[in-house]
Amino acid sequence: MDGIGAIRQRSGKPLWAVASEAALSAAYAIASVADRLYVTRTGEVGSVGVVAVHLDESAADAMAGLKWTLIHAGARKTDGNPHEPLSPRAAADIQADVDTLYDALVAVVAGNRGLSADAVRSTEAAIYRGERGSQPGSPIGSAPLPRRLPIWRRCWRRSTSAPARPRTEPPIGTPHNPQGPAP
Repeated sequence: MDGIGAIRQRSGKPLWAVASEAALSAAYAIASVADRLYVTRTGEVGSVGVVAVHLDESAADAMAGLKWTLIHAGARKTDGNPHEPLSPRAAADIQADVDTLYDALVAVVAGNRGLSADAVRSTEAAIYRGERGSQPGSPIGSAPLPRRLPIWRRCWRRSTSAPARPRTEPPIGTPHNPQGPAP
């Protein structure tokens, strides 16, 4: 989450993102940095939410004749282990982590898309396919790709027909930058 906001700043150029298959959850947060966000007819965007899972295997363990003994230091070291039911304290701690992560994810998406946090939360982590994610007033804020292709092509042609700009740094491996290729 910390590096998502720096993507736009580091590029110094207009950024376009295309959800041709899916830009969901954290992938949507990354795509939300783009100046223009497009979704294909069958692409999916959204799912701005957080999930954590605990699998209680204690009944299956008992049916298999297994009884686990967890030897540990620290009263909370074994919170959330799959061999016993989730305690109310462990469930509350996990929920608090989920809520904190959700707040951060909502803030990133809202800030990047110019939306209120309430508008992002109102999606209830829904997934929007194609046109549904690009309707006016959509809380997701994307645009359908097919109608935008002519704009994209014009911008791309302008950028490829213009003379190449000089590099600000010499290429790696040259006498001015002998570091060689990055590992």
